[in-house]
Amino acid sequence: MIARIFAVLVLVTASLVVSAGTAEACQCLRSSPQRHMKRADAVFTATVMRVRPLERKVTATLRVDHVYKGGAGAMIDVSTRAEGPACGYEFVEGMRYLVFGAQEAEGLATSSCSGNTSIPAGELPLRLSDVRDDMALASELISALGEATRVQAAEPVIALVSAVARARLAALRVQLEQQ
Repeated sequence: MIARIFAVLVLVTASLVVSAGTAEACQCLRSSPQRHMKRADAVFTATVMRVRPLERKVTATLRVDHVYKGGAGAMIDVSTRAEGPACGYEFVEGMRYLVFGAQEAEGLATSSCSGNTSIPAGELPLRLSDVRDDMALASELISALGEATRVQAAEPVIALVSAVARARLAALRVQLEQQ
């Protein structure tokens, strides 16, 4: 009898430990586009060129086309937490987004609570028809964003990749010569 009670206690304790780790989820307070703009250090539209996981974070390299706030350059890295329950934002390579970023010690960061949204591909400033939420919210968002500044086109991606490849090749040559 005592063995059964002990077994039940072990099972109940184990289920509590397992479920406690998965019960947490990101919860964002509902916020207006004006509040998202006010809280952000940088707001821009950009296309994701690359996504790479780094420890508990994910870094997305973005090609910026229009800036609504801040001084984002043509290419920028934005970090977010790696997991959705930790309020991480999922960037998908090739997709275009309206990004609200906050400056942190390591660089620009964002989360699923920042106000980010996917938008149609292209390089035009955000328009009312691009926002997929209800029309009242879309109008409020466009109004909060204001005028966009066009970012000068970044180097073509192939040229950027070629430059990185040349630098790595040169570093390998130096290593081989030292051996």
